[in-house]
Amino acid sequence: IDVLERARAISPQNPRVYFLLGSVYDRAGRRELAVDAWKKALGSNGGRGLNLSRDDERKLRIALAQVYRREGAFDLALTEYRRIRERNRESPRVEEDAELDLETGLTYLSLKDYGNAATYLSAASQANTASAEVRKLAYLRLAQAYAGTGDAADLDRARSSAARAARLDPADQSAKLLQASILLKTESLIEREKAIELLKEVTRSDVDANTASQAFNLLGSAYMKNGEYRRALSAFDSAVQLDPSNQEAYQNQRAAANAYEQGL
Repeated sequence: IDVLERARAISPQNPRVYFLLGSVYDRAGRRELAVDAWKKALGSNGGRGLNLSRDDERKLRIALAQVYRREGAFDLALTEYRRIRERNRESPRVEEDAELDLETGLTYLSLKDYGNAATYLSAASQANTASAEVRKLAYLRLAQAYAGTGDAADLDRARSSAARAARLDPADQSAKLLQASILLKTESLIEREKAIELLKEVTRSDVDANTASQAFNLLGSAYMKNGEYRRALSAFDSAVQLDPSNQEAYQNQRAAANAYEQGL
């Protein structure tokens, strides 16, 4: 930080210095200073700001918006995204901006505005310029958006989007976890068996304790729906052991225990 502060004093018109300084402050948890550095470069604090290229301005506004979104200031994040879109309409016009569509969609998803989230995430997933990582994340979050509406037709779209994300990266266990959670919403026995197989794959893989706990919790829920209370109880036990803070698993564990005892 000291080196970057000295660099800013030496080169006060260098946008890269402001971007890096804000990024370091952000990683250090000093978000107010990160925001201040980026806003000074943009001239958002009443100052003149720097003479920024479109790419430099875009990079600063994306970083600023990401901090706003993490802090729950979604309206401020959306304002930054709108300003980037305004610059994109200038000549030469930017026809596709997959990362911007992704970031905008994620913000609307945080707001539980599933309609707008789906619009932007769908655009990001289909953009010709999207990287493989952007496309995969767009499909994952698009699946969440569709699943959130509660509409039967959207549930089919959610299942399709989750499957596409899983195909893009077969080693991504979080994609399989989401895919399984959506399959379980269909209440179909066949889809439930597919979900069970996916969840078994996740639990057997090298994932972190939190992800494994979620997988075992969903696996237990699937077994509960099948009336397999002993298996359900075992799965919930594993979920709780892996993540003692998983309150949903605790509640499901008690329900499974009661169901199992009543069935004896």
